[in-house]
Amino acid sequence: VALVRDGGNHLKLKEQYATGTLANIARSRQHDPAIVTSGAIEMLVAIAQSGKTDYSKRNAARALANLAESRRAYGPGPSVAAIVAANCIEALVGILRINSQSKVAARAMHHSARALMNLAFFNDFRAAIVAAGAIAPLMELTRDASAEVSAPAKSALNRLAAGSADAKRAIAVGDVEAELRTLADKARHFQQKFDDALTASAEAREKQASVESRIVARNLEVEQENA
Repeated sequence: VALVRDGGNHLKLKEQYATGTLANIARSRQHDPAIVTSGAIEMLVAIAQSGKTDYSKRNAARALANLAESRRAYGPGPSVAAIVAANCIEALVGILRINSQSKVAARAMHHSARALMNLAFFNDFRAAIVAAGAIAPLMELTRDASAEVSAPAKSALNRLAAGSADAKRAIAVGDVEAELRTLADKARHFQQKFDDALTASAEAREKQASVESRIVARNLEVEQENA
C-alpha cells in the first residue's frame, strides 16, 4: 500500500505489482484485519476506478472479488462491508464498461463480474448493486462477451433476480429492450439490403439503356454509310 501511496517513478508498475500481490493475499481470510486497517481496500477501489492501466484494474478487481468470495461462508464480515463502504460497487460497474477488446480488459471485466456475483450472494448488497447501474452492463456481457466473462455476469444477474424484485423487473425490461434492439438491427440490415438491391437495379437499368443507346447510334451510322 505504501509503495503506491509514495507515487514517484514507475507508478504504473507499482500499481500493477501491489494490486497483484494484494489479490493473492486476499484469498486468505486470516489477512482480513491487515487488509482493512492498512488502507488497502480504499487503494484497490481507487485503482479500480482510475488505475493507470487495465492490468492494474484487472488486479484490483481480482483482489476485490477474492475478498468477497472467500467470505461467503462466514457472512459479510468487516472486509466485505469495508469494500462496499468504499464504493467498490461503482468502481466495479465502471470496469464492466471498459471499451476495449484486449485480453487484459476482458480479464478485468471477468473479475469485476465475479466480484459483483460474490457480493450479490449477500442480501444486504443487492439493492446497492442494482442502484449502481450494474444490470445493464452485466446483461450486455451475457450477450456479447466471451464465455469466460459472460458466465459470472449471468450468475450475478441470477443472484440479483433471486433476491430483489427491482432487479428482476430491471432484468425483464433489459431483456425486452435487448429484443427490440435485435429486431431494430435486423430491420436496418434488411433495409440496407433492399436499398442496395434498388441501387444495383437502377445501375443495371442505366447500363442497359446506355448499351441500347450505343447500339441505336451505331445502327444509324451504318445506315448512313450504306446510303
